[in-house]
Amino acid sequence: MRQTFFSDVVAISASHRDNANTEAMLRACASELQKQNIRVRIIRLRKLKFKPCDGCVGCNEKNGCHIDDEMTALHPCLFKARAWIVATPEYWWNVSGHCKDFLDRLNAYWKARATHFAGKKAAILTCGAQPLERTGYAEKALETFFTKMHMDIVGSVRASAENPGEIRTQARLLTACRTLGKKLALELKKPSARSLPRTRSTP
Repeated sequence: MRQTFFSDVVAISASHRDNANTEAMLRACASELQKQNIRVRIIRLRKLKFKPCDGCVGCNEKNGCHIDDEMTALHPCLFKARAWIVATPEYWWNVSGHCKDFLDRLNAYWKARATHFAGKKAAILTCGAQPLERTGYAEKALETFFTKMHMDIVGSVRASAENPGEIRTQARLLTACRTLGKKLALELKKPSARSLPRTRSTP
């Protein structure tokens, strides 16, 4: 039997490997929220058994996805959360494959995005192996997604690291992640953030 655990913030790790740099960034960011007694659920996409979108277009007729797997079971948690943090490595000038599959599966709720997503807060964490000035594509992809879903982007941190676990030696970068966590916590504690609006608007 599947169990759904709701939280104030869902923290999505889209790395394909353990000892991931982006996950180190995610944990640093999430730690500041937890210090403020804000409930955070870390979700590692690599640990979930889920299929990619199969392009059935059935979601054009109904609000939901016909695929029954661990991703579908996760969706209610995404709807209930007041904020998302998405951490992804940058692969081939884009988000990781896990991250892209995760985003694609949310296409099922495109027509109901004002109901499920509008007004939620979002934070973006990305890390590429190239020098910092040659990265930013994954960050831009997530900015586009959150904007189209009418979510409010609180901020982002972009890093450069080539080897697994390397980011843990970058103290200044981890501080930036914690600072973003503090900023997100402040946003969630504002009175206007406690009851998120559900308004309709055009893309």
